[in-house]
Amino acid sequence: MKYSDIFSLLLISSTVCSCNPTEQEIIGTYTSPSKKQNIDTLSLFPNGTYSRKLYSTKDGHLIFNNSDLWKYDQNGHIILYSYLLDDDRDYRKEVIEYFTITSSLPVKKRFFSTIKIDCCIENEDIPYYKIKN
Repeated sequence: MKYSDIFSLLLISSTVCSCNPTEQEIIGTYTSPSKKQNIDTLSLFPNGTYSRKLYSTKDGHLIFNNSDLWKYDQNGHIILYSYLLDDDRDYRKEVIEYFTITSSLPVKKRFFSTIKIDCCIENEDIPYYKIKN
């Protein structure tokens, strides 16, 4: 195998393979495009807080608005306090407030630096993708 072939393989694998982003890289706003009932946005701020908003796709009304703390651990997981595990239901606002928990979600940097936060609920992958810093 030529050196140029080895270099090409290393270059391709470094851009395609997943790896853990830095804490600075994960700060920003994310959305979960695979949801059908809700528009879900998650914003991570440099001061260790986050905000989460869910809007109904039916009428655009805000059905959940929450802020709390987050931290990034050494294993590439983001820990979100008072996080709602949303399995993309058609919620009633007055019920949803009671279902927040502390969650640890894996974060990966993939394909040309796209950052993905994995969220799997009941064997369904509902990931977040970073949309802006």
